[in-house]
Amino acid sequence: MLQFDGSNFRLIQVTPATSASIGLSGVGCTTKWNFPSVSSYSATAADCGSAISAYNSPISSLTVTLPSTTAIPVGWSMGFATDNGKSLTVQVNGASGGQILLPGTRGAQSSLTLYGQNYEYLQLEFDGSNFRIAAVTPATSSANGMFPATATPATSSAACQTGQLEADSNYLYFCISPNSWKRSAWSSF
Repeated sequence: MLQFDGSNFRLIQVTPATSASIGLSGVGCTTKWNFPSVSSYSATAADCGSAISAYNSPISSLTVTLPSTTAIPVGWSMGFATDNGKSLTVQVNGASGGQILLPGTRGAQSSLTLYGQNYEYLQLEFDGSNFRIAAVTPATSSANGMFPATATPATSSAACQTGQLEADSNYLYFCISPNSWKRSAWSSF
């Protein structure tokens, strides 16, 4: 669908097949689940929009290697899930691999392991240079330093990330903005 703005035609809507054929970023992927019976899996451009599960790995884990950053378009994304008691690690390609950017304390990494429980999930999206986390379950987020591991804050300006929770026997602490805590006393009801 095109729209005329008075001087130019603007592309308003396009089918996934058309968007892929004219090189629009971030579109054109079909969502599908894959359950490969392998212990290591090399993702390709064709895996865009898919999610891969460790369920059928013949060993206790699955390692997924992301495609080369020169082989995929901006917006390429893929999901990863643990299942059947098996762990899953995602790693960048050794050549032209970029990094996995983790918000929080760890920063850019070459690999990430999902938390060791069933049904953990991670979705990565390629930004043109690196892979960014688009979605992640809380346990995997916490286990990978996306919520800084701290004791209860000593002051209201102690280091924290927005949304972080801590608790002790007297208070529930909530980080309302970077390095800004609020607390509430526990009470029976």
